[in-house]
Amino acid sequence: MRSLLDLIQEYAQLNEAKTVAGGALTPNLETRWVELKRFYDLLMAQDGLAREPASRHTASEIRQRIASRSRLRVHTDLEIVVVHRGDYHSARVGNLSCGGVLLFCDQLFEVDDELVLHMANVCRGESVLPTPGRVVWRRELGRASATFRYRIGARFLDLAAADERKLDSFVVDSLETKLLCLGKESLDPDFVRRERLSL
Repeated sequence: MRSLLDLIQEYAQLNEAKTVAGGALTPNLETRWVELKRFYDLLMAQDGLAREPASRHTASEIRQRIASRSRLRVHTDLEIVVVHRGDYHSARVGNLSCGGVLLFCDQLFEVDDELVLHMANVCRGESVLPTPGRVVWRRELGRASATFRYRIGARFLDLAAADERKLDSFVVDSLETKLLCLGKESLDPDFVRRERLSL
């Protein structure tokens, strides 16, 4: 029998392979990636502790069983301040990994612009983690469809080892919380049976 952590690890490995390959996987792996992404998106969409969680795992278990965490994104709703060329802008973090963030903002940044992201509540006991980053892609959302006008992908630059550990802890803590929010009833019984999951 397998656990939800096994599924997350498999998704993380496939997702990393897809990223490294420029978005191209073999048809069989692409099909599997789509299936696991559907599960992972369901997990990330959970909010509020479940009455009967599908599984409970400690941060230590998550660290041990999900080794491929460097590019694993977790959904967040952090409000942050972005500094660009001395100007301060408000933004929201849609998701975060140890390698970068998805930003929602009203300021249009160009690809390759360097930013400093002042992220609050990322690490316990510290108010703000200032993190250098570079814009790698951008997309206009339009006012009609979103609170913010732009969607921007930024990669972290030159992170100190201590900052990498803080970001990794945030990812692990987020996974622990999301797993506690995922109720058994949220999972399709056929999916549970097919994946031979022990809940």
